This record gives sequence, structure tokens and C-alpha cells, in this order.
Amino acid sequence: MGLTRNDLVEIARREVSNSGGPPVSERTIRDWVDEGLLPRAEARGRGRGRSPDWVYPDAAADRLVAIIRIRRFGRHRTDSLRLQLWSRGHDFPIHEIMDALQREFERFVKFFRRMARWNFDHREARNSSIQAIRNYRQSLGELDPDIASVGIQFTREALLITGSFVINGSLEPHTRSKACPSSQSDWLEKVVGGSAGLLALDDEDEGSGLERLLSLSEEQLLQGRTCFQLIESCFGICGALAGIHIPVLADKIRLLEQKILNTLYRPEWHTPFLAACILIAPQLISEILRDDEQDEEGTSTTEN
Repeated sequence: MGLTRNDLVEIARREVSNSGGPPVSERTIRDWVDEGLLPRAEARGRGRGRSPDWVYPDAAADRLVAIIRIRRFGRHRTDSLRLQLWSRGHDFPIHEIMDALQREFERFVKFFRRMARWNFDHREARNSSIQAIRNYRQSLGELDPDIASVGIQFTREALLITGSFVINGSLEPHTRSKACPSSQSDWLEKVVGGSAGLLALDDEDEGSGLERLLSLSEEQLLQGRTCFQLIESCFGICGALAGIHIPVLADKIRLLEQKILNTLYRPEWHTPFLAACILIAPQLISEILRDDEQDEEGTSTTEN
């Protein structure tokens, strides 16, 4: 059947009225079409000698609603909107996703490295004094009260080593220190892997997150999107299970769940989270397959 531009304007007006967010004008919709965020109108003939009607595919309505809902979480650049839509199942030419991901991730890394005051480096911590490590721990501040309220505990040492890992690099055996319990470093190496931090600058560290993004295949991108969607869906499942099994904490867990999701939807955090999912997807899949094989071997042994 198709939609006219006036139809799209009315759909946008209703969605903004229902869910909030900045207003959407006809000019804004036209810009989104020009930027490739919305599909282009197609000519539909009305008979010989008559000018054709220009209509948008019905799928444009769902894409338009998705854009409006994404914009509630903050101001987005075109690349950011494209990545948000793609991570939620809206398809674009893969080269557009690759280009957008590289630009947005590089922008985030430079912003983060400029703003973050992070001096701890786990690779050098074994040579640091106990007092120096204690000072690093104290500089982290308090755990988010919503996280603490549901009984989740992160030691300051765990936060230190995790932060240093994603910025500075690997946890090779010779770099491990008293600030990094081996169980934590083993888990990080299994899940994230690689020899450099996700947020390392590519001109500082070979194998940085940005450098690895430049060499991704289409299959790896799609695996990462699936990883992102699975993690996103897990929050809803955890909240539902908590309501059944831990009713006294159900409201707190749902509040925490919404806070995490809202953070991931914000434009400044969505890109690094998506990039991390794409980069760790191969390691996660490998670990899952290995665990499945071990379970099958265990079952077979038991049956025999």
C-alpha cells in the first residue's frame, strides 16, 4: 500500500506525543531519508498521462518510530543513529555500518582518554607499593547505590583491574600482580582476549580495539550484533526471574535493570558497548562451544 510523507509526519507526531522526545518535522524526516536512515520513496504510477505518486514502503513506519524512541536518550549524530538502529535489527549496507562504527568508536576513545583520569596500569602494579595501590583503590569512589542495594559486590581491586584491562591491554602471566587475583585475570582473558585494551589508542598499542575493528569481516559484525541483542535480552529475563525467586528485591532489581539499559541506550555509551560485543563475540562463542562439548562428554561418560 505504501505511505505518503504526510503519513510519516502524522506517525511521528503520535509517537512523540506518546513516548516523548524532541519534535519531528517534515524537514527532519526528509533529512533522515537523505542520510539513508529511512528508505526512499518509490514512484507508483497512476495511469497513462498522470504524474506518479511517491510513496514510502510500510517498513518506514517501524524505522521512524525506532528513531524517535532512540532519540529520547540523547542527541545522536547520524552515525550513532545508524548503529543504534542496526544493533536492534534494522539492516543497512554492511559497509555503512563498518564506517559508522569506526568513526564513532574512534571519537569515543579519544573523548574517553581525554576526559578520564586513569593512572592505574595493572602491568606495572607488581612494582607499585602497597600504599600506591591503596591510593588507586580509594580514588574509585563508592559503588553505585542501586547496584549495592541488590547485594552485588565488586571489590575495588576487581574494578581497578577491569578498568586497566580495557584501557591498557592484556593480562599476560608476566604482567600479573598482587592487585589482580588470578581468577579474575583468567576470566578476562577468556572473555575479552587480545593483547591490547579495547580503549587503547591505535597509535600507542598494536592490536587496539580500533585497529581490530578495521579488520572485521561481515560475519564477525553480525556475530557481534547477536551478542549485543542476547546481552540486552538477558536483563529482562533476569528481572523477571528475580520477581519470582527474590520478591523482596524485585523492585530494586528492576530499577537497576532499567538504569543499565538506559545507560546502554545513551549515545555516548551505546557505541563502545556494541564495539565490545563485536570484539568479544568470537571468544564468547568459542567458550560456549567448548563448555557444550565438555557437557556432552560428561553426559556420555555418565551414560557409559
